[in-house]
Amino acid sequence: SSFIWSAYIFFECLVTENLFKRGKIAKTAMNEKQGDSDSQKGILEESRLESQISDPKETENKKATTFLDKIMNGELEIGSSKALLIGLILFALGLRLYFYFQYGGQAFWYDEADYFLRAKAIAFNLDWAGFAARKPVILPFFWSIFLWLGGNEMTLKLTEIFFSTCVVYVVYLLGKEAYNKYVGLMMGLFFAVYSLALFFSIRLLLGQGALLATVFAVYFFIKWYKKRDFKYMIFAAIATSLAIQIFFIPLYLVYMFVLFLMFTRPHTFYKDKHLWIAVLTVFLTFVPLM
Repeated sequence: SSFIWSAYIFFECLVTENLFKRGKIAKTAMNEKQGDSDSQKGILEESRLESQISDPKETENKKATTFLDKIMNGELEIGSSKALLIGLILFALGLRLYFYFQYGGQAFWYDEADYFLRAKAIAFNLDWAGFAARKPVILPFFWSIFLWLGGNEMTLKLTEIFFSTCVVYVVYLLGKEAYNKYVGLMMGLFFAVYSLALFFSIRLLLGQGALLATVFAVYFFIKWYKKRDFKYMIFAAIATSLAIQIFFIPLYLVYMFVLFLMFTRPHTFYKDKHLWIAVLTVFLTFVPLM
């Protein structure tokens, strides 16, 4: 579900914005073309006069729409965005720590136990026999460092809280880049209280780390698409590769990016050298695991 959430963020912030912006431009051009005829002018004039006679409910809806438009356009003045961002991060961290202290001591699930024992085997050079060969090892390697330094399972669960809190911040950056800082704050707040994100923030699983790399990949892809700066495409490629290596499910990122470029640049995307260099970068990062 967390990965579906990141896919929703991508399409909501990028695909919907660009495709509907195109539709709005096309609709405006069509209206201007039709407005040249006298009959269409008469219809538009009647429509304008009817719109001036509105009941209170329509006025309230108009005000609500205006309020949302102010948020989307970054025109709403609700205080310092930096202070709100700091408050959001502290709120998200506090909420996760509350669940950590209340429920963090619960027994491991099967997958959690497998990752923990794998990390323990790496840290203390124990026998790997019995571990599933298909399980990714990036995060168990990371967790093994804390075990080697004297940590325990509760210490490792704190890393999940760190990942989950970082996702809140990167989701804010994603919304800020796609729309504006206020939309970013709203998106960050939604993820901060997202029930599944809270639930899995105290589980020793791969989802939070993979989601962090996934949202970073989408964020850098958006920056590349808007600014055409080659370094952002490389960052997106590295983050995509890391997400896939942490957990296999973010492989859908490749399809998402390609589909988006097929919709927005159907005749030129395959000629973009940035795209092919990014594909090569992803491939090279997989070479050490082959």
